[in-house]
Amino acid sequence: MNISRSLYQSDRGGAAYVPLDVGWGMQGEYATPAVQECVLFGMAHLTAKEVERFLEKSSMFHPSEKAIKNMVSKSGDFIEAHIDELNEGIRGEETIPEATAVVVASMDGVNVLLRETGQKSGRPKERPGEKQEEVSASSYKNAMVGSISFYGYSQQRGRPPLCGKKEATEKEEVKPVRLCSHYIARMPESYFPAFKQQFEAELDDIEKAVDATVKRVLLNDGHRVIWNYIDNNERFDDYEKLVDFYHASEHLSKAAEAIFGKKSKAGDEWYHKWYDNLQTEDHAAKAVLRSMNYYAKILKIPKTRLEDLKREQTFFRRNHHRMNYADFIRQGLPIGSGPVEAACKSVVKNRMCRSGMRWSRKGGQQILNLRAYAKADRWEKFWNNYKQLKQAA
Repeated sequence: MNISRSLYQSDRGGAAYVPLDVGWGMQGEYATPAVQECVLFGMAHLTAKEVERFLEKSSMFHPSEKAIKNMVSKSGDFIEAHIDELNEGIRGEETIPEATAVVVASMDGVNVLLRETGQKSGRPKERPGEKQEEVSASSYKNAMVGSISFYGYSQQRGRPPLCGKKEATEKEEVKPVRLCSHYIARMPESYFPAFKQQFEAELDDIEKAVDATVKRVLLNDGHRVIWNYIDNNERFDDYEKLVDFYHASEHLSKAAEAIFGKKSKAGDEWYHKWYDNLQTEDHAAKAVLRSMNYYAKILKIPKTRLEDLKREQTFFRRNHHRMNYADFIRQGLPIGSGPVEAACKSVVKNRMCRSGMRWSRKGGQQILNLRAYAKADRWEKFWNNYKQLKQAA
């Protein structure tokens, strides 16, 4: 369809003005807002070549791979420059789920391969004639992912038997039910300041919106950098803090192997005993540590296994005060950081770590911004606010 339009320009030349383009948001744009949205949503899930092929099969507009990349680059720059305004607008349109009883905030790191030089990883080449390069043209760096999840409660009759028990309990228990989650994802940066700012801004608005009776929990793995940030930040003083149970159980398993050796019946029994006790008894983490110390003294543990045991003793010594699993279970609070673990995979890994992919920090962030909105079911609110900001600009 051809449309006539008026174009105005000074006699001496220079920039042109097309009222129709201004009126429907096309000034300086390659594609209409509707086409841009399809392209950006596609790029949140697929590569540029895949988006190109998909649109060829499913739509009446067929931008090239290069045009798609250009659209993402231009809109990505605008989104990143206005990320705080965008997120503020999105949160202003959202309501906290009615059944929310617990807000759980979690953080984790995930490796992304960057187009930046770094130390060569892997074993050195040892065959004659083979030369090992010490520096690689690409390197892995840690991106940060945050999830803020809203939980309600459900009543359940009984629970399945724990791993060391034969019978299930008949007592009615309160179980946490996840209602929805918001995600933040940032490319690697030193001490992740942009991530902290975005993460805390999300929490600030949520804290204002929820009732005072809603419990607040910080639930992470045992990463020391993350816990140092939390412990040295007074804004988190009102939060209950917990180390993810499944990370703790992994360390428990490593401790059992260090004490009793691989495929040991005694190690298996010790592990299952404390796996159950951590979920049913108060202060069980301290008792686990005492048990490790006891066996370290009375058994002749080989040197290599003793070093492994010392690492697990250090883990439980640093984190035992964040392992109140029995109390959390009684309150119906979650003890696993599943949402952020899933976000590391679904938001970052599945899109950013495909075969052959290398990223710049800028280009990677443009995709992560889009993907975080899409995966948290915030796309429509994001797009509406994006269009309003573009029009205002």
